[in-house]
Amino acid sequence: MCRGNKESILKMVEVFIDQIPKFINELNTAFSDNDLLKIKNEVHKIKPTVHFFGAFKLKEQLLVIDGKTVNELGEIDLKHIIKNINFYASEVINELKTDYKIN
Repeated sequence: MCRGNKESILKMVEVFIDQIPKFINELNTAFSDNDLLKIKNEVHKIKPTVHFFGAFKLKEQLLVIDGKTVNELGEIDLKHIIKNINFYASEVINELKTDYKIN
């Protein structure tokens, strides 16, 4: 996508690192509010970005939510899945910061 342009790649990584915590915050708030529709919408919005960065463990957890209807979300263990999403998102951010030497 960036055709090997290191400056563009770094900018995309920085945007990802900036946006993922905002997504996590929105997801956690929606979970606390038991807003299943917002959870589903937030996950659906971020899924392509996570896929682009190759964060497959994180993407797996997002797919569990994205593949369910709002009614089915109430039947799965959202607490466990959101805990995993938080963990994997943090792991991805830390790895990107290390790989790209970002503070």
